[in-house]
Amino acid sequence: LKSKFLFRHGEAPGAPAMRVLTAVMVAAGAMPNGLGKTPPMGWSTWMTCADEGCTHDYCNEKEVKEAAQALIDTGMQKAGYNYVNLDDCWAYNRSVTDGSLTWDPARFPSGIPALTDWLHDKGFKFGLYTSAGNETCSSGGRAIRIPRARGHYEQD
Repeated sequence: LKSKFLFRHGEAPGAPAMRVLTAVMVAAGAMPNGLGKTPPMGWSTWMTCADEGCTHDYCNEKEVKEAAQALIDTGMQKAGYNYVNLDDCWAYNRSVTDGSLTWDPARFPSGIPALTDWLHDKGFKFGLYTSAGNETCSSGGRAIRIPRARGHYEQD
């Protein structure tokens, strides 16, 4: 199919495809409320490593705050990098009193609620990972197994 709209005399062979791709990208832009303007962007603790082989997720409160502050200081947060997500490194065990998932007190001495407040006060969105299976895929370099959400979906 050759069309006057698609093909113009003397242009590069790939130009028509680029015009169509551009039109599709513009048409598939953000919602009027801005949703979808960019993919979710930010920083995740996944594969922040304490070991040379980088075989597990390791993070702590200090590292998370430093990474978030770096996003602010470098202008990345203003550019849309406003998510901070903790992967396998934060959880520790389940509370013996109510079965709730707890954080590692050695890694997060102020606690996850305090870290959440700090991040929200700085304008970040915050996420926590847990596994829907039997346990998470990484112990975060610790000699313990990190409990799963299975059987605790409502509670977690």
